[in-house]
Amino acid sequence: MEMDAILDECGISFCSLGPGMNLNEITKLCPMIIQSSGRFSCSANVPPANVEAAKAAAACIIVISHMGETNEEPSPPHLAGGLGNFRFCAACSCANHIPFFPAAKAESLHDGENKSADSNRIGLAVGLENGALARHLLTQTQSIGR
Repeated sequence: MEMDAILDECGISFCSLGPGMNLNEITKLCPMIIQSSGRFSCSANVPPANVEAAKAAAACIIVISHMGETNEEPSPPHLAGGLGNFRFCAACSCANHIPFFPAAKAESLHDGENKSADSNRIGLAVGLENGALARHLLTQTQSIGR
């Protein structure tokens, strides 16, 4: 079963697949992710003072803004009028586990922060947008402690 269908079956509307970490991922994979479904988000991790990465992120934004501009068939709603860029983020200096969607990410084998005894450990970060659930829970709250 493909990931989009699994997320749909579980009632998950948004899923960030994390940042593109190099020029190829930013310019090739990020646009593919955005185009594939209205459910997926991703970002570009632009290191400080890295002009090439900033240009790659800008190029990605331009490509995404033109997705869905076709005369042959109607654009998918998640791409119409440049809407795909609401699901892409160019970010700089975002550390692992930052609570900022879609730049949030867990540590990986590639970023140097995964220095545990188990060198094959792969992290996973789960961030949920649950405004309705949070509102419901807050209405049930009697005090800060309860």
